[in-house]
Amino acid sequence: MKLQQVKSDNLAAIGYDRVSQTLRIRFQQGSSYDYRAVPASVYKALMAAESKGQFFQQEIVAKMYRYEKVQKSEVNPAKESHMKNNQQKQAEARKAAAQPAAQQRDTIEATSAKAAAQVTKQEPTPAPVTPAVSKQDATITRLLEGWKSKGVDLSRLSVKDDGKYRLLHVTPEWPTVQVGASGGIVVLELKSYPDAFTASMEGLERYKKQLARNEKKLAANAPAPAAQPAPPKAETPTQKKKRQDAVVEKQLETASA
Repeated sequence: MKLQQVKSDNLAAIGYDRVSQTLRIRFQQGSSYDYRAVPASVYKALMAAESKGQFFQQEIVAKMYRYEKVQKSEVNPAKESHMKNNQQKQAEARKAAAQPAAQQRDTIEATSAKAAAQVTKQEPTPAPVTPAVSKQDATITRLLEGWKSKGVDLSRLSVKDDGKYRLLHVTPEWPTVQVGASGGIVVLELKSYPDAFTASMEGLERYKKQLARNEKKLAANAPAPAAQPAPPKAETPTQKKKRQDAVVEKQLETASA
């Protein structure tokens, strides 16, 4: 499989086989791993991603594709016998000719048995080794697995790197989960919580309750609305006649003066 070198702090080169849908990743430390059943669209998006290391964590590691370590090809012991120079071959031939026939036969048989044993001998296949990941990446993987086990929809998940922290946004309504380089977790919008991981898992529910409590406090502290003045009472006929008589008397007093 042909690999293409990439610029990344964690990834050194990337290759892809369209027939088997195998994605091969060579890490900076030198080891290579094959990830199976990876769609071609994911490979294209990885090559086009600005941060290939971040895309690898979100779309390859987080989606938990099946993987295995790529073993280095070893020299076939059967070929070693053909690597002897001519002088060694001639010396062995002279030595064999000087031996008695029976001893020569035994030597040939022993040599053939030894060669056959070397050909058939197989080294045990080492167990697959998980690529080394940072404490920060390990915590993010743990969070993703926890949300998946709770049935949280991660289709809108975004991970931002501000140079020091990784900021995870499950949804726009979910509180921001901050993961430090040492793997520590802080849920930024929540005022208090006993356990950061549990708070991350229940982030949306806890955040909604906090907002409801804040609204209730604001409503309790808001000033009561001012009382509206009572509308004037309707004038009775008697009161109306008295008012009219008073107006007439005032007019007469003004005219006589």
